[in-house]
Amino acid sequence: MLPLSLFAIPPLSVTFGTQKLSGFSTYSIGGITNSKFGKIAYHFPVSELQFPTNVYVANIRLSSPFTKRFLAHLYIQKNISNDAGKLKDSDWLSADATTQDSYSESDTQLNLYSVDLTLSTSLSCIIYPNQHQTTYRFLLGYSYQHFGFQAHDLVQWYPSDPTRQGLTQAGTVITYNLVQTMPYWTFEIDHTLGPFSIRLANSYSPYVTITDQDDHILRSKLAKGSLTGYMHLARLALHYPITPFLSSFIRLRSQTIHSYGTQVQSRYQKTSEGDVGHIADIDEKIKRKLSDISFGLTYRLQPLTLATTTHIDAITSSLIRLGSSLYIPFQERHASFGPHLEFNNNAFILGIGYYQGENIVNMLSKGIYTTIPIYVLYKLPFIPYLQLGGGYSFYSNTIDPHAISDLTRLGFSNITETVQSNWFGLLSFEITMPYSNDHVHYFARYSYQNTTMQSRGDNHHVIKPLSLSTVQTGISIAL
Repeated sequence: MLPLSLFAIPPLSVTFGTQKLSGFSTYSIGGITNSKFGKIAYHFPVSELQFPTNVYVANIRLSSPFTKRFLAHLYIQKNISNDAGKLKDSDWLSADATTQDSYSESDTQLNLYSVDLTLSTSLSCIIYPNQHQTTYRFLLGYSYQHFGFQAHDLVQWYPSDPTRQGLTQAGTVITYNLVQTMPYWTFEIDHTLGPFSIRLANSYSPYVTITDQDDHILRSKLAKGSLTGYMHLARLALHYPITPFLSSFIRLRSQTIHSYGTQVQSRYQKTSEGDVGHIADIDEKIKRKLSDISFGLTYRLQPLTLATTTHIDAITSSLIRLGSSLYIPFQERHASFGPHLEFNNNAFILGIGYYQGENIVNMLSKGIYTTIPIYVLYKLPFIPYLQLGGGYSFYSNTIDPHAISDLTRLGFSNITETVQSNWFGLLSFEITMPYSNDHVHYFARYSYQNTTMQSRGDNHHVIKPLSLSTVQTGISIAL
């Protein structure tokens, strides 16, 4: 037998909470389809299913020091209610993509569980003369989520043919399982005002993997999808202590995920629609939006005393700066959050960023853009808060299945799209946070670039000039 000592247990923080999820997971199929009849381009979408996620969940978070500078967190979440809302199933099966041929709603039950594991470290901590405090943290994490839907008691009608009699079907009509995994990073700002604290965070994952399985029970049809995409998440949390070991909190969170892939359809029982076996491979798109507000209590078995939470103003400023910024394009694209890494040497800053989001142009570029800017800034000697410079942006685009199917149906094939990587100019305004000993810098930057977008395919070549002016607002922390 091994002796156990209570004092050998590292400090442990335990958080219990409940929350109401609100949102949906939508998957759409259509576009390029491969079957025994060959390769066919349908419009997109041919079918769209929106699964609701309106349930109550309970969660527990365990936090404990991993090393002297890193804190480990384990976050587990499980639903405590099952009624998620109405599944909405829409089909556009006719040649006219604007005609909705059928629409149905079904009551939906949801079984949800998720596990998150993260490591966090404090980058800097500023203590003001009034004893208020601001802490900047960086987190690396990995998330696993499972959503199990069961839809029952279907009611269906036919908008394109009002004279057609509607359909009702009792019992289970669809089961749908979605598994999502992703590595991600989080940048967090925690500001305390006496006993009260406010925490802001944004998270990003450049690589989300999703597998889903849809069983249309009434049609004996099984569809399995495999997709990849990206994730953005913003979070606001308010904390207030009740006792030295017990505190209350309220959290608000909003998450968006976009992903593209392929769905493989098969029939496991002969029906009037066909024999058993493979049906088709078809383009698939999943968009997930979740928002929630949660409240609960945090109980600490022992106070957490990490070196990372101490005041570090006395440390000499590092040449390396890590941060997060909001990338706001003026045209063609939606805004996105992204990380940046900078090297600061006297009057010069060398940096690299990574941003990913949605295109919004009305031609081929309906998809996901990725841009990686590499830049140099020079600090003006007589205006130290103003910097001039420039850099080179590398671009790539993932084309939306909708855009590919539209061009393919027009007679083009083998569609690709590129945005020309190009030089850009940069103007930056930067201020140093008071009492941070030159560790914390807030900035606003404007960049201007002329480039072109090209879409190519068989008998198809379009060049469109782009003016990619952007504004960036963000923060850099000296490590």
